[in-house]
Amino acid sequence: MENLLDALINSGCEIDKSYYLNAVKQYKNKEELELEINTYIDTFIKTNPYQIKDVSVALLTDKTSYFHNFQENTLYDLASITKLFTLKGVYDLRKENRIVFEQPICTYLEGCKGLQNYTVLDAIKMFGIIETEGKLSETKDYETFRKVLKTVKVKEYSEETTTYTDIGHVLLGNIIEKVTNKDLKTYFKEDIFDKYHMENTLFLPSHDYILKGNGNTFYLPHDLKTRVAHGMTGAAGLFSNVYDLSKFAKELWNGHVFDSGFLKEIYDYTFIDTINRNRSFSGLYKKTKGYRSYVPKEFSDFALAHQGFTGSVFVVDLKLHMGEILLFDAIPNGEEKKHPDFLKGFYVFRDKMTTYLILLYLMQMG
Repeated sequence: MENLLDALINSGCEIDKSYYLNAVKQYKNKEELELEINTYIDTFIKTNPYQIKDVSVALLTDKTSYFHNFQENTLYDLASITKLFTLKGVYDLRKENRIVFEQPICTYLEGCKGLQNYTVLDAIKMFGIIETEGKLSETKDYETFRKVLKTVKVKEYSEETTTYTDIGHVLLGNIIEKVTNKDLKTYFKEDIFDKYHMENTLFLPSHDYILKGNGNTFYLPHDLKTRVAHGMTGAAGLFSNVYDLSKFAKELWNGHVFDSGFLKEIYDYTFIDTINRNRSFSGLYKKTKGYRSYVPKEFSDFALAHQGFTGSVFVVDLKLHMGEILLFDAIPNGEEKKHPDFLKGFYVFRDKMTTYLILLYLMQMG
């Protein structure tokens, strides 16, 4: 066990070796640990003061999976985690020679003259600053949404000004639709979700599902601009559950989503967001030492994460083959935002789940 902990630390995991040496001895078996996890989650939901009504959890390793509060007919709004699947879409289309990353976006989409030579890869990197004349989220109908989107222009083009934005991934979603002649719902299902047997991950779920985390009863995502865009953009709109996302996490760490060359591109590129966190393609979070990030400190230097405005988080460690998925129902119907102290509650909960994940990992490997 001590050698295993040393290996984790050498991989970049920031863990208290003595704590885990003692903690893992407290459990007779995995079932006893899982019972404690169940009790903690149920108690948190009943007693938390952050308006978190529900949370669905997956803690994953190569040899075991723990799920809490998973039901196939209950889906959670993924919000910006959608961007990870948009990245997968444009990556696949590049492999098929249907998209060239170095080509300007205006090569694929008419009417975006203000982008000049801003490329597909620039949008993936969120390079510089691009803006529209007026906010997409304030448009009232799809026709106006499209008109505002066409006003997009490059405000600044430098690595120093790189800024996280949804606009580029809205455009990437449009490019996917243009080159495949499919709407995003059809393309994502046929070319991504069916491939990985993600039967309950989709845009625009039917009323057969119970939806959580979207703050409305319209069967539409929480993101206002995505609602206007018929519930589908490359930036937001997907609904899923922890079971489907666990399949995708395992495909990621097994190298079946992106090849090693593209993963190297992701790891080699970094931009710093407004609160000093390391990010990469599509806004993916990377390990950021010394700062709170959506990649927990206990993960290795080869972990990636994405997080949505709804609070949901997807984390996968590509070296250690472990993952953590937390899907929250934290936006009450009719509300625009989560509780102002949501992040405080999130980190308390997430840190505890990460501790349990490391214990599961040690028990399976030890």
